[in-house]
Amino acid sequence: MVPVAEQFLLFGSMIITGFVMGFFIDLYQMWRLTSGLKRPWTDILDFLIWIGFAAAVFLLLLRLNFGAVRYFIFIAIGVGISLYFVLFSRACRKVTVPALKVLSVIVSMLLQIIEIPVSVLKDILLVPIRIIYIPLGRILKIKKHPKK
Repeated sequence: MVPVAEQFLLFGSMIITGFVMGFFIDLYQMWRLTSGLKRPWTDILDFLIWIGFAAAVFLLLLRLNFGAVRYFIFIAIGVGISLYFVLFSRACRKVTVPALKVLSVIVSMLLQIIEIPVSVLKDILLVPIRIIYIPLGRILKIKKHPKK
């Protein structure tokens, strides 16, 4: 049987974990709104984020409590997430949304800068393939797929 003091420490740790999860959920929501991500990608990212949260909580429980999952752990995580959204979400959004907009502009500029050498490299690498493929295709009578 686990002493009550350890259970209180575990409860507090899970409240803090829920608080941190709330921050990352809020950060992800703000990023998703500012990035204009399409529906299939948001579904995939939602799934990956929740898998990551589940793995993090499980590893934390494994370290703190030998992996024992008790009902009060879910309550503590819910309390932590709720505390974050009630107390800090509004203030965090005021700071984070402008920062994410600036960051998205910087990332898009970097992607545009990277796109030029990548397209040149792609063209350089595809020339030998085209030189081999076109005559080989004529010899083997490989037909191109019709465009739909």
